[in-house]
Amino acid sequence: MEGRLAMRTLFVTYHYLHGSGGGVFASRGYVNAFAALSDRLTLLCPVKDGLGPEGIDPSVRVVPVGYEKPRWQKFVDLLSGRIHRFFGVFDEVLASEPFDLVVFDTCYVSFRLIRKVRSKGCRVITIHHNFQCAYVRDNYRFPVRLPMSFWTRVCEREAVRGSDLNLVLTEADRRSLGKAYDPEGKAKLRVIGVFEYLRKESAPVDPLPEAPVFVITGDLSMRQTTDPLLAWIRDCFPVLKETVPEAEVIMAGKNPPDRLRQACLQAGIELIASPPDMQAVLRRGSYYLCPSSMGSGLKLRIMDGLKCGMPVLSHDVSARGYEPLFGKSIYCYSTPESFRASLQEMLSCPFDAEAVVQSYRSLFSFDAGVDRLRAILDTEIRKG
Repeated sequence: MEGRLAMRTLFVTYHYLHGSGGGVFASRGYVNAFAALSDRLTLLCPVKDGLGPEGIDPSVRVVPVGYEKPRWQKFVDLLSGRIHRFFGVFDEVLASEPFDLVVFDTCYVSFRLIRKVRSKGCRVITIHHNFQCAYVRDNYRFPVRLPMSFWTRVCEREAVRGSDLNLVLTEADRRSLGKAYDPEGKAKLRVIGVFEYLRKESAPVDPLPEAPVFVITGDLSMRQTTDPLLAWIRDCFPVLKETVPEAEVIMAGKNPPDRLRQACLQAGIELIASPPDMQAVLRRGSYYLCPSSMGSGLKLRIMDGLKCGMPVLSHDVSARGYEPLFGKSIYCYSTPESFRASLQEMLSCPFDAEAVVQSYRSLFSFDAGVDRLRAILDTEIRKG
């Protein structure tokens, strides 16, 4: 990695930065990557229950912002378009020092703030973790879904059209955002992907178990995870057992609903609800499955399998963003028939767990992410 880019950056994130989860992981990486490239970085981040950000570079100046309101008042805020908590405090921080660059982590926190940044002469970057309208469609329910759908479309359009640069996680998201909000191709939409949020030393890779144990992980409380899993159990699990009769399947994640518990029980799938140590679960696996066929963005759970050296069998939707690894350590399907074909192809290929991990690190290590970000900023912000 080279040095910094001589810029003072204000970074505003929608995600809580404590605990675990895909959004937490990705946002930590973006904060630390911008910090590595900035002379100074100030972070505005949400906090709750006294829990502040974790895993953030110690050089970052953190401005925590609470939102202690009853649920009904938050719903009223949503109806009126107050879809983030940074109104007011953002103005104070923006005026506190001369920033060169303001980064909005999701379109939500950019809403009604981009013009204020422009008035200060700063450049604007928005990071889109998903095609957000698709995420709302797949996960929210009545009555929140209606106002969320409306305001998401409004702020997503404003972010795409008003930012100097839009960073997206996958090529599919770039196309979706462009088609929805930028049919004339005037906006800058560039793929950054996801990467680790800390620089880590390479460690020896444990050999994979010889028994055919297939592991599925994820947030099992989310509709976009649960519905596809139920469909997979119905349509593809019988194909797996027919192809590999001795196969075991382990499913692990937080807060699985009763209907998923019952489906796993009937199918003979081991379900581990809210495991305290996901790594212990992953170490039992020899193959990783990602059957999610809903949502957008990049499914970070696949990274968990790759980090353990496991080959991955994924639905096409979940495999977005992993294209360089197709046919090497990632195999894709879209129907029960293609599931059978890809499963047989994966099983027939010899795998070296160390090679799988090295290919993962070449794309998703912290240094790889910083290098990608530097190249994009050099082209689109500093010289754009």
